[in-house]
Amino acid sequence: MFKIITIPFDNVRETFNTEILNEFIADKEMKCYQSEFFNSGNKHYWSILIEYEHLEGYTPVGNRQACSLSKKETLPQLTDEEFALFKSLKGWRREKSKEEGVPPFY
Repeated sequence: MFKIITIPFDNVRETFNTEILNEFIADKEMKCYQSEFFNSGNKHYWSILIEYEHLEGYTPVGNRQACSLSKKETLPQLTDEEFALFKSLKGWRREKSKEEGVPPFY
């Protein structure tokens, strides 16, 4: 299963509230993840795509790894048409970031 969690930056505490993420993953086995930071207006966000499985009982696993989202087999829930659109969006984001002189994850 997949879940996208987007966490706004807390300007008062000067951090992201990771409690939201910790609560979600507490009873799940994270298979892999990909995280990105982005801005919308003057607000900053941290977005995490998590591939996970439900657990019967919680057992922490230290073998979590970042997903490589450039290959179709890592996103099996997407149709070929959806994956083509996904790759196109990634390319557009990469080009736009070059034009604006910012990293693609902004």
